[in-house]
Amino acid sequence: MKILNEGVGYELYSRGADRVVVQSKQLAFFAEKLAKLTRENKPLRERVKVLKELKKWQDSIKREITFLEKDIDNLEGYKK
Repeated sequence: MKILNEGVGYELYSRGADRVVVQSKQLAFFAEKLAKLTRENKPLRERVKVLKELKKWQDSIKREITFLEKDIDNLEGYKK
């Protein structure tokens, strides 16, 4: 039974890390988009919209990393 719990715990933890990967790609996408809009001197309204989206992904990553930090303490109990 302990092996099952360990597998489930580590799988959930790895999924959290996978989410950070996907969110990081989104963060990079919006950062690049903001840079492009700025270089092209697009209207401030467009840049602010993209900046808000960039901030949203940054906050999402921070939250996920906080969850990963908390989970790592729980995973310590799964070690043999």
